[in-house]
Amino acid sequence: VYGVDFSSDGTLLATSSMDQTVRLWDVTTGACRQLWQGYRNESWEVNFLPTKDGYLVAGAWQDGMIRLWQLPSGQCVQQLVVDSGWARSLHLISQPMAQSLGIERGLITAADNHIKLWNLDDGSLISEFVGHQAEVPQIIGNDRWFVSCSMDQTIRLWDIQTGECLQIFTGHQHWVFSIACSPTESLIASASLDGTAKLWDLNTGQCIQTFEGHHTQLFAIVFSLDGQQVMT
Repeated sequence: VYGVDFSSDGTLLATSSMDQTVRLWDVTTGACRQLWQGYRNESWEVNFLPTKDGYLVAGAWQDGMIRLWQLPSGQCVQQLVVDSGWARSLHLISQPMAQSLGIERGLITAADNHIKLWNLDDGSLISEFVGHQAEVPQIIGNDRWFVSCSMDQTIRLWDIQTGECLQIFTGHQHWVFSIACSPTESLIASASLDGTAKLWDLNTGQCIQTFEGHHTQLFAIVFSLDGQQVMT
């Protein structure tokens, strides 16, 4: 299982997997509510986006495709080719931010070193966030900005509306494979194949702390709910 995401009300869990499926789970009962399959490539990440009709679930696939399903029907409502390489990460933006960009629905995708903003209304490309020199495994964010980590050993903070790179975080000595944002949205934590995790000030780009102790590569990091701990 590569990716997991909770719905905003905490009742549903979506997972993406090496078995080439995306599944929707009932958090209370543990039952599988939906199974999306029949695709020939691995699914890397999933995201929920609340809509007036329920939720959209978006999945990123190894064939460079993004697929979107509408809940509660489970119907696939859109397929979008975002790159010739592996679509590794995505960030569905809220309707208010989308409308500020002149569209109704928007999606940010990461595939290879390409980060792109898409209009989901017609599948057109709006803009590209240029800067990373190697593959981008993950992007995370909110309605105003997002953060990307890369195999070029850097992390970048971007303004969604302007496309400007606001900060570049440097210090890792190998690929940065995972990032997490604190509940207060003031800190970023990163996990790298150099065997360390780092804590960063989002506004200044400064490294606050380096966590050492692992004897091999790190692939995932997350904050505790109270923001007082990070786990790798």
